[in-house]
Amino acid sequence: MTKDIFAITNPHYESLRGRGMTLTLEYEPHCAVLVIASKTGHVVEVRGQRGIGTDYLGSRLDRVIDSIPRRLVNLSELFAEIKCGVPAHLTDCIIDSLEFEDMLVQNMLQAKGYMS
Repeated sequence: MTKDIFAITNPHYESLRGRGMTLTLEYEPHCAVLVIASKTGHVVEVRGQRGIGTDYLGSRLDRVIDSIPRRLVNLSELFAEIKCGVPAHLTDCIIDSLEFEDMLVQNMLQAKGYMS
């Protein structure tokens, strides 16, 4: 079974709130993966198009990256696969974005009759 390249894994977001996190953007052969790791060891992966940072498609990965606060996170470093730290007081907007993306997918699946 292959992974959906646009999937968000491990949606246990409340365990991420109020804690610092690290962000790493990894490039796989067919997609890019934003790895969000909390200081407690919880990891969430957001997959999207390989051309992230150069081709804006408005995908889940684009929208989650848009939610990253620019005050302390240098996106150029993130796109260069350098691990970036986010302090606890700036993580809520990223977590809110992850929850919103999951809500969009659930609503779409319900509308198509795949979920009740």
